[in-house]
Amino acid sequence: MPEEQLQLNRTTTAAYATLQDMPTLPAFVKIERRLDLGLDWYVTTTIRRVSDSAAPISLAIPLLKGEQPLSEQFTIKDNALQINLKPQQASVEWTSRLPQTDTFALTASDNSAWLEEWRVAASPVWHVVATGLPVNAYEEADAQGTLLWKPWAGETLTLAVNRPQGVEGQTVTLLASQTQVDVGKRARDVTLRLNLHSSRGSQHSIRLPEGTVLQSLTIDGTKQAIQQQQNTVLLPLLPKKQEAVLEWQEAGALPLHYTFPAVDLGLPSVNAEAHLTVPQDRWILWAHGPLLGPAVLFWGVLVVLLVLAVLLGRSGITPLKSWQWFLLGVGLSQSSSLLMVLMAFWLIALALRGKLAVETWQRSALAV
Repeated sequence: MPEEQLQLNRTTTAAYATLQDMPTLPAFVKIERRLDLGLDWYVTTTIRRVSDSAAPISLAIPLLKGEQPLSEQFTIKDNALQINLKPQQASVEWTSRLPQTDTFALTASDNSAWLEEWRVAASPVWHVVATGLPVNAYEEADAQGTLLWKPWAGETLTLAVNRPQGVEGQTVTLLASQTQVDVGKRARDVTLRLNLHSSRGSQHSIRLPEGTVLQSLTIDGTKQAIQQQQNTVLLPLLPKKQEAVLEWQEAGALPLHYTFPAVDLGLPSVNAEAHLTVPQDRWILWAHGPLLGPAVLFWGVLVVLLVLAVLLGRSGITPLKSWQWFLLGVGLSQSSSLLMVLMAFWLIALALRGKLAVETWQRSALAV
C-alpha cells in the first residue's frame, strides 16, 4: 500500500556542493631533456606529471630539430610526439637520435601546459660553448659533468659544438730502459727491457745493431710474434703502461775492449741503465761513458800501494825490498783492505822481533 512505502531523499550540504562544483585543474607536466653528446648524439626526454594524478593527460610534445625517436610506440604528427599519461601514471620517457651539427638551438615553448629543463652532457671529444642563457647548475655523476638550464617560456639556448683538433706530438713515452749483458765463453746474451707508456694502440719501431737476430720478444710477460725487417723490430703496443723485453745474442768471447750494443729506441730515453756481468776470470780495468756510472778504483789502489811499497822498502824495517812489498800488495788487493794492513803489521812485527832477539843475544855475548 502507498502508506507503507519507504522513500529515501538525498540531501546535499552546501560544502559538498561547493567541492563538486569546483573546476578541475588543467593538466601540467615538466619536460626534461638530456642531450648526450658522444660519438653519437642522443636526447632522452622525460615527461613528469605535476598536476593531479587522477586525471589522464594527452599532450603533443614538439620534437627538436632533426630528432628521430628510436621507439615506434609513439605517434608523431606535425613534428610533435603524441603522449598519453594514464591516471596514476607519473612519467613517460623516450630516447631519440640527433644529427651532429656545429650549432644546436633549444627554445622553450610558450605553452602553459608544461615547463622545461635542459641538461647537456658532452664527452671529452667535443668542445661545447653555450650562449643565450646562463647555466643554472653543474651536476657531476659517474665522473661526467652535466650542465643544467631551467629556461623561461620563449628563451633560447644556443650550443656551438666542435671537435678539438689533435695536437701533433708523440704518443709513446719511454719511462725507463735497461740493458743487461751476460758474458759467456763463446757468446754474450743481451736482454733489453723497455718500460713504455702509450696513449693509443700503435706499433713502435726500434733499430738493433747490425747483424742482430732477435730471439725473443715479450710484452707484459706474453710472448709476441717477432716482426723484424733487417735491423728494425716492430713492437705492438696497447694504450697503457707496459714492459717489453727483447733478447738476442752477440757471437764471440768478450774482447779486450767492449762497447755496449748501440740500440736506436726511436724515443728520448730516460732512466737508462746498462749492466755487464763478466766471469770471474776477467777483470774490468777501465770504464768510460757518462759521468753517472761505474768507476774502476783499482788504479788508484795501485798508486797507493806503490807509494807505501817504496816507503816500507826504504825504511829498512823489514828485509823486503820495495818491489817485493808492491807485489805483495797487488796480490792482496783483491781481498779486503783490512787483510792487507794486518799482513803488513805482521811482517813488521816479525822483523822487529827478529832485531830485538839479535840485540838481546849480542848483549848476552858481551856479558859473557
